[in-house]
Amino acid sequence: MTKILDRPKEGMKIVGINMASLTERWAVEALNNDTTSFQDVMKVMVNVCGHSAHDAKCYTLKIHTEGRAVCFWGSKETCEGVITAFTQIRVGCNLIEA
Repeated sequence: MTKILDRPKEGMKIVGINMASLTERWAVEALNNDTTSFQDVMKVMVNVCGHSAHDAKCYTLKIHTEGRAVCFWGSKETCEGVITAFTQIRVGCNLIEA
């Protein structure tokens, strides 16, 4: 399984990296809960965050196993929209200045 890095290490060559993670100043950290289904979280990851199904699954597993994961980078306004989508499915989030 592909391991999702919150931020790539300098000088690493990673295929399929989200280049926004290198340039955007804001990030969304999603938090695990006991009520929201994997399918609902993955749906937000794909439809709102724009992740592929594979990456959405990896981020969702990371949230589940580690309790949290930085899963989106963008402008402050875009991140706030992602947080709104996660909040609608009862997933807590943190807005992080990266």
